Amino acid sequence: MNYYNNPYNKYNRIKRNKYLDSLTKRFAVATLIFLLALLLKVTNYYNGSTLIFKVENYLNKDYTEYADRFMKDSDIIQTFSNKVLKKEQKSFSIEVMPVEGNIVRPFGEYVDAKTKKSFFNNGVDIEIKDDLNVRCVFDGKIEKVENTKDNGIVVTISHSGNYKTKYYNISELLKDIGEDVKKGDVIGQIDKEKNKTIHFEVLFNNNFVDPLKLMSTE
Repeated sequence: MNYYNNPYNKYNRIKRNKYLDSLTKRFAVATLIFLLALLLKVTNYYNGSTLIFKVENYLNKDYTEYADRFMKDSDIIQTFSNKVLKKEQKSFSIEVMPVEGNIVRPFGEYVDAKTKKSFFNNGVDIEIKDDLNVRCVFDGKIEKVENTKDNGIVVTISHSGNYKTKYYNISELLKDIGEDVKKGDVIGQIDKEKNKTIHFEVLFNNNFVDPLKLMSTE
């Protein structure tokens, strides 16, 4: 009789397979128990504090100070920012400001002299001299006109390359919504009795940009 066809041998093979399966399961259960015990021993350390508690402490830690320090001190970020702005200037640049005059408040953080509180200037504030005309700084289209109580007429002009410019403190509007404007076109006038400065903003992809960094160097 062939060995492989012997019913007795088949019975022995089945018996041995069941024994190996049972042994494997017992070994797996013992390994799992050992790993759980080891995990409990590792996590319950340092005066009863657990590893989960330590992880939560790290996740809840305030890293604002480190992030601010990195943003201020990182030459890599500054270099990258300068490269991006230089690339942007190929599609948008400012040759002249909306009005002639000195910039009395630049872009960025400042401290109010009266309240001593810190604020962020989204644009630049320009002193108004003799010329009361407000001029468009780049070719575009008038997208929005807002008549506000505190900032007079605010004009938003959209430009190519996802740029926008905003002109505040205008007293008299000389252009209409949807009208195309060219660089140097007068879009409105200032009432010097009401406003000594004009506030001017530039946005790229709806993010505020320092107008001085987009000034043409040619």
